[in-house]
Amino acid sequence: MKRMILLLFIATAIFGASSYAYAHGGGGVVDAPTYVRQSIAFLEGTSNVAEAEERINEALELNGETVNREMLMQARQALADGNMEEAKSFLVQSLGKQSATAEELALHPGFKGDAADYAVIVLGIVLIAAGGLFISSSKKNVSHRNGGISHG
Repeated sequence: MKRMILLLFIATAIFGASSYAYAHGGGGVVDAPTYVRQSIAFLEGTSNVAEAEERINEALELNGETVNREMLMQARQALADGNMEEAKSFLVQSLGKQSATAEELALHPGFKGDAADYAVIVLGIVLIAAGGLFISSSKKNVSHRNGGISHG
C-alpha cells in the first residue's frame, strides 16, 4: 500500500506540476517575430521549406513594424531559389540581428528558465533519486525474506 501511495505521489508531482509547452510561449495570438523564429527552426531542424515559407507568409500578412518586411521578402525569394543558407541569413536580419552571432540559428539555444523552472527540475531529480532508493531498499527486503536468491 505504501508503494502505491508513493507512486501516486510521484506521478502527481511530475505530471501535475508540468505545463503545456507552446512554441510561441502560450496564448492564442502569434506575432511576426515568432513566425520568423519558427521559420528558422523549420529550416535548421528539419529542412522543411514548405513550412518555413508558410511561416514567412504568415509573418508578412501581419501588420506592424516588428520585423523588417523587406528582409522577409528576400528570404522568401531565397527559398524559392533553393538557397536555404541565404534565406536563414535574411530571416535573422529581419529580426534586427546579425546572422553570424544569432542564437536563432543554434538548434540548442541556452536554457533561460526562471526560479520555478529550476525548482521543478530539482524536484524531479530528487523524486527520481528517492524512487531509486525506495526500489533498491525494497529489493533488499524481498531477497532477505526469501532467504536470498538461489541459482539452480
